[in-house]
Amino acid sequence: MKVNGNLARIRELTARLTDTFEGASIKAGDGSVYIARLYACADFGIMKFQATAGAVHDKHYHPMNEWIGIGSGKLIAEMDGKKTEVHQHEVLLIPANAPHVMSYPVDTEGWVITMPKDEGF
Repeated sequence: MKVNGNLARIRELTARLTDTFEGASIKAGDGSVYIARLYACADFGIMKFQATAGAVHDKHYHPMNEWIGIGSGKLIAEMDGKKTEVHQHEVLLIPANAPHVMSYPVDTEGWVITMPKDEGF
C-alpha cells in the first residue's frame, strides 16, 4: 500500500540518528544496491540505499514492517503477483512477512525504515 501520511512519526523516530556506521553492497541482477545502515537494533532499522538501473533484489521477506521512501528514481515492488510503481517522494509499506521482489528500472536512491508490525502505523 502506498502511504503519504505518518511522516511526522517517522521524523520523530529518526531525528537524532545521523551517523553512518555500516555499509554493504548487494549484487542484484545486472546492477547493484548499496545500503548504508544508519541505525539498527533488534526491532528497528534505518537505511539509505542507492540502486543502479537494472538491479533486481530477488524475492525475500522481513519479520518487520518495511517502509521504503524514494528520494529519486523509481522502484517497482512485486507482492502477491501485483506490481506497484513507487516514484520520487512516495512511500511504500511492505507488511511484515510479505514476500516481495524489488526492481529498479533507473538509478534510484531512497530510505528504508524497518519497525515492528505493532508500532501503530
